[in-house]
Amino acid sequence: MSSVPCWVCPSCGAWVSVDFDSCPGCGHSSPSTPLPSSPATTALKRASPSTSTVCMIKFLVQGSEKEPYETVFNKEGDRVTARCSCPAGVKGRMGLYCKHRFRILRSDTDGIVSANIEDVKIVQAWIAGSDIEIAVHKLAKGQGELERAKKKIAAAKKALAKVMSK
Repeated sequence: MSSVPCWVCPSCGAWVSVDFDSCPGCGHSSPSTPLPSSPATTALKRASPSTSTVCMIKFLVQGSEKEPYETVFNKEGDRVTARCSCPAGVKGRMGLYCKHRFRILRSDTDGIVSANIEDVKIVQAWIAGSDIEIAVHKLAKGQGELERAKKKIAAAKKALAKVMSK
């Protein structure tokens, strides 16, 4: 594997693969001379018949443990994958989910302790219009419905308790 150059957006400071003509975060046009990859954003080129570019963004996210978790997003062509070193991320194949990946997919930067918070915008550009983005919207809608249902249940319990105390 050899490094594929990236460029630093002069407007927002994000590291962007040369595959992008403009910064996915702020829309600024790419410079004429690309820079080598950053430590936080590593772009790799795989030797394959399609010579597809693989981009990787690693975030350090503070969770419940002392040491932050590594939450990594990979993009190869149109395919985006993510993994996390937290217990739910490691066991993710068994049906558990990782809130650290989900937060980044929702543009939530809470808990990110690495210096590349702005790279969340790049992940957002990667998933724009994809099945992942649709699934994230469905999850957000379901969570909103759940919160409204919880409030209705709490109000119904309060009303029942009031009726029973008469």
